[in-house]
Amino acid sequence: MSAVHGYHSTTSTSYYVIFEVESGAWMEFSVYGKKYGMLAEGDERKLIFQDSRYLRFERTIYNKK
Repeated sequence: MSAVHGYHSTTSTSYYVIFEVESGAWMEFSVYGKKYGMLAEGDERKLIFQDSRYLRFERTIYNKK
């Protein structure tokens, strides 16, 4: 008698971003992949966080005349 044993395996990727805030301090946050994909190095936006939890990164829209 033979048996086939299998198992379900999942993979996950952790994403971390580091922001430099106005004071010059660096802050690191864990973010979801979808949020990570919307960020680019050099972005200047408004960082919204609570304690050590990342909430969002709001785009700053400048009016060019």
